[in-house]
Amino acid sequence: MGEGTGMRDLTLGYYHPMPNLTNPFPRPIDGVLFDLDDTLYNRRATFRAWSEIFLRERLGITSDGECAEIVTWMESLDANGYGSKHAVIVELCARFPSAIGQVEAFYDEFVERVQFDPEAVELLDHLDATALPYGVITNGTARQQRKIDALRLGDRTSTILISDIFGDKKPSAPIFLAAAKSIGVAPVDILFVGDHPINDIQGARSVGMMTAWLHRDRPWPQEVPPADLTIDNLQNLKSFIR
Repeated sequence: MGEGTGMRDLTLGYYHPMPNLTNPFPRPIDGVLFDLDDTLYNRRATFRAWSEIFLRERLGITSDGECAEIVTWMESLDANGYGSKHAVIVELCARFPSAIGQVEAFYDEFVERVQFDPEAVELLDHLDATALPYGVITNGTARQQRKIDALRLGDRTSTILISDIFGDKKPSAPIFLAAAKSIGVAPVDILFVGDHPINDIQGARSVGMMTAWLHRDRPWPQEVPPADLTIDNLQNLKSFIR
C-alpha cells in the first residue's frame, strides 16, 4: 500500500473472494513488482506492536484494557497508513500531553520493528535464485526510504520507486510503467503483487500487468474487477514463477 494518501478503508458491503491457487496467468511471468506496506511486511501487526510498546514504555500506561483501547483508537486514526500523520500526532499529543516531543522517537521505533514476513524472504530468495528481475513501488513520502533501508531492499534490487520522490503515485500509470522499464520487462509480462485493490491491483491492471492480491484478511470491493489471483501469503506465488 503505502503511507499517507489513498482510500481509507474497504468495509461495509464488500465480499471476500476465496483464494484460487490454480494458475490463472495467461503468460509466463518474466518479472515481478511488489507493493511495500502490508505486502512485503505486515504493516498492521507492526503498527499495533509499535503502538503498544510506545504507550507502555513512553507514556507509562500499564492497564491491558486501557492500552488495547488506545491502540484501537490509534489504528483508527492511522487508517493502516492512509490517515494523515499530522492528524495522528495532533490527536495523540492532545490526548496525552506527555507524548509531546516524543513523536519522532515513535516513528524511529516503528522503523526498527519493520521486518520481512518469512514468506516474503522465501519468495525473494526464490526470485534471486531464478534470476527473475523484480522491484518495489510504494506510495508515500521520502520517509519510506527508512523502511526500505531497514529491510535492506536496496541490496536486492535497484528498482525501488517511492511516489513522492518519483512525482507520481499508484494507481496512476506512469509509476508502473517506469518500474517496468527499470526492470527491463514489458508490462504485460510482469506480475504485480499488492494488498490494495485500487492502488495496487487496479493500477497495475490498467497498464496490462498480471495481478496477485494479498488479501490480509480484508474484503474486496464488489465494484472492482478481481485480481488474477487471490493469495493468503506470498509463498502461494512460488509455484507460478519459474
